[in-house]
Amino acid sequence: EVQIKKTFDCDVLVIGGGVAGFGAAMGAAKNGAKVILAEENGFLGGCATAGLVAPFMTCFGRMGETQIIRGVFDELVRRLAESGDAIPPENCRKMDGYSGYNPFHTGHLGTTPFDKEALKRVMEEMCLQEGIELKYHYLFVAVEKQDRKLTSCIFATKNGFYKINAKAFIDCTGDADVCYSAGAEYMFAGENGELQPPSTFFLIDGVNEDIVGAHMGNHSLPERERRWMDVIDQARDRGEFPCGTQKVRIFKQLNGVFAVNMCQIDEPFDVTDPDLVTKAEIEGRSQTKMIFDFLKKHIPGFENIRLIESSARVGIRESRRV
Repeated sequence: EVQIKKTFDCDVLVIGGGVAGFGAAMGAAKNGAKVILAEENGFLGGCATAGLVAPFMTCFGRMGETQIIRGVFDELVRRLAESGDAIPPENCRKMDGYSGYNPFHTGHLGTTPFDKEALKRVMEEMCLQEGIELKYHYLFVAVEKQDRKLTSCIFATKNGFYKINAKAFIDCTGDADVCYSAGAEYMFAGENGELQPPSTFFLIDGVNEDIVGAHMGNHSLPERERRWMDVIDQARDRGEFPCGTQKVRIFKQLNGVFAVNMCQIDEPFDVTDPDLVTKAEIEGRSQTKMIFDFLKKHIPGFENIRLIESSARVGIRESRRV
């Protein structure tokens, strides 16, 4: 039996402080609830910060005419833009580096580049202004129930096990951990058992934007040429390219940094198995080095790039779904 060292009470408990958890907590607090937001990391943002995933993809409709995602997201973006830490989506309306040099019809019109350190800080400021109680380094481990009703969640901390009682619970763990622990129904993968591949982002600088933009932004070229797809295939045949990524995928960030979204784990695996995720983390960092070397050696405009960092955790695209 677990010994509980501390107990807390609230109206709404949000488990997971990624962008979904942030939005859920803000929505509950704005409607007058006493909210606790529990997060296993020491900061908010989830894959947007720990996973280096950027930019925020379009908040506009498919034709790019109307901004359809607003609310807390829009409030966050405006706060970031005021301090120069984000570019509002309405100002990213070209097929340039901020959109990953993608054509409009692929849903990349109106992306939102942002500074990750600023995102951590501004999310915290917004939560605290709404009276949300942030609890970092709280690792969710179990639930308590009365009959079929969830009454509390148990968290592991450096100081032992803590319990949080609540009237309502919002599972924003990304893996439906709370629902799984509570015995609720969930799906895993698609109808045929397929999972989208996890991936590892990394950041580089030193890109020659004039050379890269003139090539990748030239949409009169065939995509295979514009994305150096044949060059990747040839490198894969030589053993110089480590995964099934088909094209060069980069996104311009603020201050001349580019996010590279090219490392991916091709072999399907159970993304809730920590031992298998460990292997994926190691594989992602190995791929980071190989793909960085490939870009530097084979792609014009990347000759002087530097590797800044890889993501703190592998990015899981698909897992349990409620």
